[in-house]
Amino acid sequence: MRKVIISIVCAMAIFSGCEKIVFRNPSDPITPTDTTPPTITLTDPANNATGVALTKQIAITFSEAMDSTTINSTTVTLMQGTTPVTGTVRYKSGIATFSLISSLTPNAVYIVTVTTGAKDVAGNALVSNYTFSFTTTSTPDTTPPTVASTDPASSATGVSLTKVVTVNFSKGMTASTLNSSTFTLKQGTTSVTGAVAVSGTAATFTPSASLTPNSVYTGTITTGAKDLSGNAISANYTFSFTTGAAADLTPPTVVSTTPANNATGIATSQVISVTFSEAMTASTITTSTFTLKKGTSAVSGTVAYSGTTATFTPSAALTVSTVYTVSISTGAKDLAGNAMTVSSTWNFTTTGPPPLSFAADVIPVLNMCESCHNHGWSPSSNASTYYNNLVSRGYVKPTSYTSSTLYNKLQSGHPGSGSISKVNTDKIINWMIQGSLNN
Repeated sequence: MRKVIISIVCAMAIFSGCEKIVFRNPSDPITPTDTTPPTITLTDPANNATGVALTKQIAITFSEAMDSTTINSTTVTLMQGTTPVTGTVRYKSGIATFSLISSLTPNAVYIVTVTTGAKDVAGNALVSNYTFSFTTTSTPDTTPPTVASTDPASSATGVSLTKVVTVNFSKGMTASTLNSSTFTLKQGTTSVTGAVAVSGTAATFTPSASLTPNSVYTGTITTGAKDLSGNAISANYTFSFTTGAAADLTPPTVVSTTPANNATGIATSQVISVTFSEAMTASTITTSTFTLKKGTSAVSGTVAYSGTTATFTPSAALTVSTVYTVSISTGAKDLAGNAMTVSSTWNFTTTGPPPLSFAADVIPVLNMCESCHNHGWSPSSNASTYYNNLVSRGYVKPTSYTSSTLYNKLQSGHPGSGSISKVNTDKIINWMIQGSLNN
């Protein structure tokens, strides 16, 4: 009834030119919309601060997460009177930073402005422009910069072959003084080519190609590196690290199987095993990735893994004289997470009794049965006629021997008198297992 009412109301709205009516399911939760504008909670330097260092990096903390695309050199500016000061603006984790390109003027007043172009992640802008000011120190900066830390740390081992090397300084640096001459990376005496970049107090070296596995590298910052006031580091700074092994990108393969592909005469108690080219992740070797089938039917069993070998133990004896198919799927992975590129599949055939002849082995036994019973299968001295009579009446079903009347009678313990030996009844059963051939 509700659907009918809604349809009628919507139809009336369309024909009357009314606005579209939207119905909300009462059980649907209402998601509140963020309409609160962001604010600035902290600045460094503080408003009206004095004696501020001439190389000070300015930091502005917001009350909530901001849209980083709206925090830029247009929305965050630094002025000395009416003169703009050049710098780099970045935003991370709720804080905007203004990094100087060059040193500020001593004993000068500077004004920082954050405009209403700055917005939070919900699109809410500052209510109004936010400004604060500070006064620089009158004392020129003569303190040389130092290296505060490096990444990788000195003497680090197992470093990634694609590592970007970072050096953090004690103060803002002049970007033009950090380059491939003053920030170098070497393997022994061989220079590594790469690109140098500077942001605030950090300089990075990005190698042009992957580093060599298990090798020692030395990073050097020379005295040509200078801070924003032109002070150079007092001495060359060096640090070293050692790379890790090369990443394993080689997919595993199957190197051997038991039974071998197309093997015959395999025992019905056979445990199937497969050996891989390398150690595998045991959790990926399961009954889903390691399977055994008889035709299209899955065989139940237990999978185990140790070293580089996996085993499949069937829950019951296999069927005699039967072809089985084993598969390892691409879900099998090595310890590095590399999967097999293609599934591995192979076959084997179980052992069984020697082929039995319908004419020579089966008919004599059936004649013994018929001597006591009148089954109605019309025995004949002609083997083919005898066979066709059995098949036409369902006593033998070559494509599904377990559905054959003879098979089920014999499996149920017939004949009860025991006048026909087990050897003879087994001949009939094994002949059907072998395919109920008219031979």
